[in-house]
Formats: sequence, C-alpha cells, structure tokens
Amino acid sequence: MGLISVILFGIGLSADAASVAVCEGMKVRGKNLPLCTKIAFFFGLFQALMPVAGYYLGDLMARIPFLSDAVGWVAFALLFFVAAKMLWEAVTEKDEGCCCCEKPLANTRELFVLAIATSIDAMTVGVTFAANTPAIIPAFGADFNVLFAALVIGLVTFALSFVATLFGHAIGEKLGNKAELVGGTVLALLSLKILLENLGVNLPF
Repeated sequence: MGLISVILFGIGLSADAASVAVCEGMKVRGKNLPLCTKIAFFFGLFQALMPVAGYYLGDLMARIPFLSDAVGWVAFALLFFVAAKMLWEAVTEKDEGCCCCEKPLANTRELFVLAIATSIDAMTVGVTFAANTPAIIPAFGADFNVLFAALVIGLVTFALSFVATLFGHAIGEKLGNKAELVGGTVLALLSLKILLENLGVNLPF
C-alpha cells in the first residue's frame, strides 16, 4: 500500500467528517477563521488517532468479534444524539433575530462527540493496517509507516473539513437561523446511513 492508496483512504474516510463540518460551519457567524480551523482540527485529529488505535487494538478486536460490530452502533448513537439535539434546539427556539449568534459555537464537547462518531470507521482501517502494514517508507519499519499513514489521513481530513466548514459558513450566512435546522437534518440523514449499514443494507454512496 503506497502513499496514493493512503491518500485515497483519507479521502474516503473523511467524507462523513466533511459532511458534519459543513453543518458546524453553518453555525459560524461573521468572519471567524480560527473557529473554522478549530472545527477542521478536531475532525483531522481524530481521523489520525483512530487508525493508530485500531492498529494496536487489532488483535483484541479480532479475538472479540462483537467489538468490531459495536463500533458502528456507537457511531450511529453519537450522531443521532447530536442531530436530535440540534433539531430540538432549532424547533423550540423563538425567532428573535439572530439568536444563534448568542449561542456558543463550535462547542468543544459537541465537536469531541462528532469527531469520534465520524472517525470510528478509521479504527477499522487501523485493524486492516495491522494485517497489511502500509509500505509507504519500508526502511523505517511497520510502526513508523502506520503512524505516517495516520498522519496523512489526518491531514487529508483536516484539509477537506476546513474547506467544508468554509462552505457551510457561506451557506449558513444565507440561511440565518434556519442553518441549525438544516444541519440537524443532515446529521440525522448521516446517522440513518450508518444505521442502515449496521443492518447490512448495501448503499450506493
């Protein structure tokens, strides 16, 4: 597995993170580049950490099969929880100007939950790495190559999530206080996608 393959892995794994980054970007008001960077950083960081965790936990997950099945349900539960929270707040808030501007945006706790939910798939890739270590720079050994692959995946996710956050911000500026309703709906659809995958439904996307 070379560098190109790892980059493609990163693009594939970052799809859900980028989608959620769009939702988070919708809630950013005004020009706030540091906040957009913070959102992308969270997603990139966890996409880098999870393959490493999967690599070192691969043997344990192979011996205890239900662990690999459980991670998909954890991802569904986390995304569904945040989606339900966003939709509830969007529906119950009174429309009194831009009330979303008064709320804490890019809440660290919420980003933590979303980053875990969207990066759990990367853990299973780490398990794959345990069986087939990426041969990016063979001279440096297996551990180095896995860490390097995880770094590449994290950087790819960060870049795509950053662009997605800016895109979401542009949309959010036009949607105003409806942005949270749209964002919550997108997250709900993502959680439904994960649920169907857990139930064995093969989706074309």
